[in-house]
Amino acid sequence: MRRTPSREHPFVSQFGARVRYLRFERAWTVKMLAEKAGIWDGQIVSIELGLISPTLRTVRALAVALNVEPFDLLNCDHRTDLAEFVEMTRSLSPRSVRNLLVVVRDAVGKATLEQVEAAVQEDGKGQKGGRREPTLRKASGRMGVPSRTSAPPAA
Repeated sequence: MRRTPSREHPFVSQFGARVRYLRFERAWTVKMLAEKAGIWDGQIVSIELGLISPTLRTVRALAVALNVEPFDLLNCDHRTDLAEFVEMTRSLSPRSVRNLLVVVRDAVGKATLEQVEAAVQEDGKGQKGGRREPTLRKASGRMGVPSRTSAPPAA
């Protein structure tokens, strides 16, 4: 029986395409990535084709081998502004990322909560496909992103 890419979970195929993209970016063969990650080359092929869903251990092994953070492998949907921003910063040095973070924190710190929410709402008016933008909220006395323990926004 021939296996086909997962139609039930398109994220599996997107994840595999992301692994392949990062492997090609380094001009590595499947065998090279498999050796660096410590997994079978057939497993790499199956992941890249979206035939299997990797375990968290495999995701971590691939991330270490590719010298990226695990979330870089999971950053498959480049249609969002956040994903595009993450992809743009991926090639920056750690020092450049820290400098960028200082600038962003400074800019966000100077904005009032009302200004940021108005900008998010204005930006959301031009969106298509019914995607709901998360709203910023005041957390522990300062404006911030939701805490790690908060649930993701409902679809």
